[in-house]
Amino acid sequence: MAFNYRNPTSSEIKTSPESVTLTNTIGTNFSVSKVGGYMEVHTLEDLQLTLTATTSGEIKYSGNTIPIRYIPGDTVPFPPFQLPDNVILYSDNISSGRRRLGMLVYVHETQKTYQYTIPNYDTLWDNAVSAGDVEISTNQTDVFNSTTSGQALIDAWKNSDIEGVSGVTRENARWRVFWGTDWQVTGGTVTYDSEGTLSLFSNSGNTVNITGLKTLTGGTFVTNTSTLTLYDNLGGEINVSGFTSGDGGVTVGGKGVQILGSGSTETPYTANTIYNTSLSNVDTVEDIGGLPAGTSVSSLTGKSLVEIFDDILFPTVQPTYTTPTLSLNGLSSRTREVGTTESININAYGVKNDAGDWTSLRIKTGTTIPSVDVVVDNSPTPSTTTDVPDQFGYANPNNPNSGFTSTSLSYTLTIPAPTTGNEASTVRYEAEGDCDAGLPKLDNKGDTDVRTPGTSTNTPQAARTDINTSDVIVTGVYPYWYGTSSTQPTISSIQDAISGGTAQKSDITNNQDGTLTITFEADGEYCWFAHFEEYNTKRSYYVTDINKEDFCPSCLFNTFVTGSIDSPNGYWSGVNYKIYITNLKTTTTSFGAMQLRTTTV
Repeated sequence: MAFNYRNPTSSEIKTSPESVTLTNTIGTNFSVSKVGGYMEVHTLEDLQLTLTATTSGEIKYSGNTIPIRYIPGDTVPFPPFQLPDNVILYSDNISSGRRRLGMLVYVHETQKTYQYTIPNYDTLWDNAVSAGDVEISTNQTDVFNSTTSGQALIDAWKNSDIEGVSGVTRENARWRVFWGTDWQVTGGTVTYDSEGTLSLFSNSGNTVNITGLKTLTGGTFVTNTSTLTLYDNLGGEINVSGFTSGDGGVTVGGKGVQILGSGSTETPYTANTIYNTSLSNVDTVEDIGGLPAGTSVSSLTGKSLVEIFDDILFPTVQPTYTTPTLSLNGLSSRTREVGTTESININAYGVKNDAGDWTSLRIKTGTTIPSVDVVVDNSPTPSTTTDVPDQFGYANPNNPNSGFTSTSLSYTLTIPAPTTGNEASTVRYEAEGDCDAGLPKLDNKGDTDVRTPGTSTNTPQAARTDINTSDVIVTGVYPYWYGTSSTQPTISSIQDAISGGTAQKSDITNNQDGTLTITFEADGEYCWFAHFEEYNTKRSYYVTDINKEDFCPSCLFNTFVTGSIDSPNGYWSGVNYKIYITNLKTTTTSFGAMQLRTTTV
């Protein structure tokens, strides 16, 4: 059945428009108070709907900037049955609340305009009507969900998906970006197939196809009719006649193609086909096979047709290059407890690939940046490694490939303590080196690459110095501690528990600035925890929305007290920690982990 559109009506009919005096500075109404049309909002959240009701009846949530009229179903107890959900439309049947199909909304947050749409609306409407879930009256239409068809139409009105948000595509969005006059061509492709198609792409995601573009694809010359037939990609033909015979061969005089050679009707001509056009100051306007746009006619004049067709059909392809690589072997970034030791046994390793040999390899270290050379090897040890593949059937002049290894740095590192005001310490390592230039390769036609040497994969490899790796970082931190007690612990008892090795110790991690998640396993006991003083103060605990509380002198957890802690292993001593103790006994075994947060709840 066809969708029957009608202009909307309401119970209140105005006989004249509202207005203000010419000198008045106020308007008659806000754009966001209208049904549909054009309006402006601040953020993308203003396009969304919140349809969670705590009481029965129509949802009138004040946070819905552009609401619909929606009444969720309810259970009637005498006798018990479920009332259906209900979306109320105006009498035009394409609007509800302040939403109307086709309306435009400018969003200040994204600086874009969005259009509200339900693409398959007529189908959804017809299905719901056929299922008996649509009731039409004078000033409104009610849609119910007694059937799946009614539910589908209601779901369409409840959906607020926005193009580009949370992976929503344009096809699946209710709010689509409206490009208007900002439609722009962003790229395109030309396909010289049987239709000669130029495809233009726009910023709105649409594609415009233009067909009929031609290019020559070949040709034949028939000696006995003196006719040259040229073929294009659309299946068309151009016949050139008027060739004359003479002792010197067959020619076409004047402009264009000149065919010179010798032979007879019985013996085929050996032709030398020369392009000798009289055109001048003309460039190609688009790519033609291997001839790029901007090729001048003067650069083609005097070439044989074989050369020109070779250029068109077999464009020159330049070789690509594998850049040299450098790595620091034997160590990866890691986090360790302050005072522990780490065996350092590392070396710098470079592979030349399409560059020249590595002439120097260095290992640098430092606490802020790797600024100190601790190994300098100006004669690194070469070794064989996998060759770089040949290209276009030509041998790679930079093979055989080689790897180069520096002298090793080997010592025992004692993880340092953080400096004043820092949460952690760092010791950084880096490999650095210099290499010679490589040799240029041959292109697909066997010619030497004449491009200027550089450092990319599209140029012969230049010599370079101070190539470096990313930092490998050994981070030193203090662990955090926690525990339980049948009696309320004191700072002194906690200090003794940690230094005596009876406290619970965290994993060694530097992620202590935010929330700590601790499983106390308390059973009617006091709880406590302590972390290094430079990390953010914890201000609340959280288990669930009904089991949470800020820290305070009269709360479950008291605010922190600073105390000096010694390592039970002798790694460090006299380190200030923030210590938190519960004021009351508690049981945590029923819920497991507890979050200790830096924010209040």
